[in-house]
Amino acid sequence: LLHLVLEGKGRFGIAGESFAVEKGGAFLISPHTDNWYRADDVEPWRYYWIGFSGTQAPVLLRAAGFRDGKHVQTLKNVESLVAIIEDMPDYDPDDYAQHLIAQGHLFMFLGELVRKNGDSYFRYSPLVADALERIHIGYAALTVEGLAADVGASRATLYRAFMREIGVSPQAYLIDYRLQASVAAFGSGKSLAEIAYDCGFNNYTHYTELFRHKYGESPAARRKRMRSDSKIK
Repeated sequence: LLHLVLEGKGRFGIAGESFAVEKGGAFLISPHTDNWYRADDVEPWRYYWIGFSGTQAPVLLRAAGFRDGKHVQTLKNVESLVAIIEDMPDYDPDDYAQHLIAQGHLFMFLGELVRKNGDSYFRYSPLVADALERIHIGYAALTVEGLAADVGASRATLYRAFMREIGVSPQAYLIDYRLQASVAAFGSGKSLAEIAYDCGFNNYTHYTELFRHKYGESPAARRKRMRSDSKIK
């Protein structure tokens, strides 16, 4: 779900962080994430939202600038995006012609979103872009060896490409993404050990060490703080 703020302001929270969003801003709610959003009491926002799914959705959103854990950004072309939304006809799922028309408007919307807001995405080579997509989708069970095989490159070639274009190794990027995914799952009700395992960490002690190194606190402390913050809001 992608929300475009037309006027006013509010706050959006996801994965233990919260962001101020105002006119011209957009925030993205990905599937299976713990999130919340609230309009400002004095200047409540008004927004449009557009929802879509599919195997190419992660690629399209990264191309539009929503990548590497980014959920909020200020758009350069809200007016033109709103014009496309407002031109969309009422959608009847039983009318195949309307289904095609709605799809056409959706791709127009996504094309405009990428064209104006995703320039930096295209600094990635097809090799790295493909590898990132596979990490973001299958991070829990993925190994660097398997990733290299999936994208048709040697591990050394993939390593050099990541270091050149992203600044970290594929292994480091994969671990960091797993840690982010674990934080996003803290509201699921599962134990921390279960969450760690679901996100690809087979050793809970190693997981807590990596977590402390990245966030400066234990997983238990982070989840407790997130729950406390949620009650306050």
